[in-house]
Amino acid sequence: MKQTATKEQQLQRKAKAEGRRTAELVSVVLADRIKVGVDVGLRKYAICRQVDGSMQEPPQMKSPASFKEWILEQKSKAKEVVVCYEAGFLGFDLARWLIRNGIKCLVMSPIKLDEANKRVETDKLNAQDIVGRLDRYLAGNRRAMTVCRIPTREEELNRHESRQRQQLLDHRKALEAQGRSLLWQFGYLDSGTGRWWGPKSWKHLEETLEATMVERLKRLRAVIEELTKQMTELEQKLREATPTLLPKPLEKLPAGMGWLSMMILTHECMDWGRFNNRRQVGCFAGLVPSEGSTGESTRQGSITKVGNPVVRMVLMEMAWRMVRYQPNCHAVKRWLGILKDRRAGSRARKKAIVAVARVLAIDLWRMATGRSTAEALGYV
Repeated sequence: MKQTATKEQQLQRKAKAEGRRTAELVSVVLADRIKVGVDVGLRKYAICRQVDGSMQEPPQMKSPASFKEWILEQKSKAKEVVVCYEAGFLGFDLARWLIRNGIKCLVMSPIKLDEANKRVETDKLNAQDIVGRLDRYLAGNRRAMTVCRIPTREEELNRHESRQRQQLLDHRKALEAQGRSLLWQFGYLDSGTGRWWGPKSWKHLEETLEATMVERLKRLRAVIEELTKQMTELEQKLREATPTLLPKPLEKLPAGMGWLSMMILTHECMDWGRFNNRRQVGCFAGLVPSEGSTGESTRQGSITKVGNPVVRMVLMEMAWRMVRYQPNCHAVKRWLGILKDRRAGSRARKKAIVAVARVLAIDLWRMATGRSTAEALGYV
């Protein structure tokens, strides 16, 4: 009797398991949309799946290779598969692979996922939070996350090239500062000013400094010279590529804009036509004012700085050049009185130059997309 009962129990359990598998297969086959949130790591991915409007499934860990096999299987279980992950150090290569294989992919801008500030954050919890935001976003809540534009491989490589030049420049500045610090530390206050590593300054230092100091500075100078050489070669390469990469309306640049600045802006924007209105241009640069309004109270503060920091930096540099070379252009004319008046104070001048940079970004977008011309906007 015991053996018979055991067999019956086994058959019942087997029937229930088959029933669950059948129900799961039916539900998956009939699914309209499978949503997958991924917390991407170097060797492990944390993934969380949600089928239509059902509860989120328990998250699991997979290697990059096994994740690709698993996500391809999901295509046969739903009409649409949507994957979302945060932009990060691994770039957009995964997104491009998913799109090539017929899977929709949304890359979200990095944010603090621990909204409740519980100070408990793991890869699996992040995957759950990402798929939750994806679900809200697809349901129509566009504030649930900010979706990044997925660049082509060529666009990403071009952007890296101009960013690498800035990285080399930052390394050189750090080494220059180390040399100045060494000179000042041992009492050579006058010798540590300016480009101490330049040919003329270096010749003077070799004649006046003690041998020990010259030996230590020589190590720094050798690296600085190599960085300068690499920067020169890279700038020459960028200059040669300028006519082919810049939009046709911007091939002949107005005075003061600078080919390198325009090249960096083009690499960062990738496609000037991606913006539909001037507000999107200002937001991309992070040059729009912050705001905290409630009821009848309206309060605007400093700029948000949530956009692309490289674009913002280049626009600020270009704005100061416009004050000098294009004082009557559309972007500068309104603020010229404040910018030229030293009595206006640094705070007012800073606000004015930020406003100039914002309008300048919009003017460049208008010119690059053919909405206006340099002459119509007052650039000569």
